Amino acid sequence: MFKAFLIGILIGVLLVAAGAWFYFTTGWAPVAVADPPMLLEKKLAHGALNARIGKDPHTDPAPVPLNDATYLAGVTFTNRTALFATDRRGKARAISPRACFPSPRSFSTARG
Repeated sequence: MFKAFLIGILIGVLLVAAGAWFYFTTGWAPVAVADPPMLLEKKLAHGALNARIGKDPHTDPAPVPLNDATYLAGVTFTNRTALFATDRRGKARAISPRACFPSPRSFSTARG
């Protein structure tokens, strides 16, 4: 009885592995950027990312101080260097930003 149970478990595992192999080798898996994510893709990817982040101690101090002056300096730099893509109101004004995804936005407006 127990031997039949173990054989059933083994056959089940082999069938799942064979099904996964068949799924990927016959071209059914989504590979294009516009395809929806596969089953559990986001969860597995975030799991690997979170495990890697958890391994790093992150004891180094931030390379720049985190304060309003640094934030405003970043806004000034972005507005000076990226104005080809957006105007001051955050509207796309060139042909290239209209083709961008996601569309560029103004970093000078506060969010939440």
